[in-house]
Amino acid sequence: GERELAIGQELVTHPAIAAVGFTGSFKGGMALHKLAGARASPIPVFAEMGSINPVFILPDALAREGAAIAQKLFGSFTNSNGQMCTKPGLVIVQGGPGAEAFAEVLAALVNSAPAQTMLSDRIRSSFLSRLHDVGEVPGVDAVARSRPSPDSGIYQPAILLRTAAATLSRFPTLHDECFGPAMILVVCRDAEEMQRAAANMPGALAAAIFAAESDHAVAQPLTAALVRRVGRLVFNGLTTGVEVSPAMVHGGPYPATNQPHTTAVGIMALERWCRPVCYQNAPEGLLAGELR
Repeated sequence: GERELAIGQELVTHPAIAAVGFTGSFKGGMALHKLAGARASPIPVFAEMGSINPVFILPDALAREGAAIAQKLFGSFTNSNGQMCTKPGLVIVQGGPGAEAFAEVLAALVNSAPAQTMLSDRIRSSFLSRLHDVGEVPGVDAVARSRPSPDSGIYQPAILLRTAAATLSRFPTLHDECFGPAMILVVCRDAEEMQRAAANMPGALAAAIFAAESDHAVAQPLTAALVRRVGRLVFNGLTTGVEVSPAMVHGGPYPATNQPHTTAVGIMALERWCRPVCYQNAPEGLLAGELR
């Protein structure tokens, strides 16, 4: 809202502030980045912004564990009613009997779930506006929706949409984050189409690949494409859940962040607030107090 914007602007332009960390929308993050750069003495902004977090499920993994993966995926994209920066926004599969069985299980889970609350009226309004934009794309169909809530308030049912890989490639808006309980199932004709989908993916915080050992020939080029586009690549697991550990990278290429070499979680996150200094030819003892 306007109040949050005003507070953010005052903080970023205050002379006592030397660096900024931000988690939120792409629009908000880039506005603060621009504002900080326009200061008399510009300061860095580390903005973690929107992310589509694609999940690729390869054919043999789908055939062997499709129902179990559908259950995990449902829990992941409805966790906190989809209001997580690591929520999977796209799930990409190769068409066939396994894909159809998987889609049926996932749709049934969504249809039987109750609506959950959104964090605020403003977030719910933004979600519905974004959902309308996605729904206007020809070739995108709603295939499942959670039960509406009998109570008043900011409840929002989850929704599962479906489209073809050709539609995903034709309409760039489908690559933008839909912050809330929505996910798009993308059905590819073959492995080549799945590979193109990975190659055209914008920068994201995370992506996931579900692959049986017999899928590895397809998984290898997918891995090569996605590692250039994400900060964290998960195998046989989901993108939600960020552990604070030495190896964690919670960042990614633009537009997921404006500083792709940094992470907002983990030990390396400390480096954002440090500045390297070199002392050259310093006399012995001169810097004893400075370095203590």
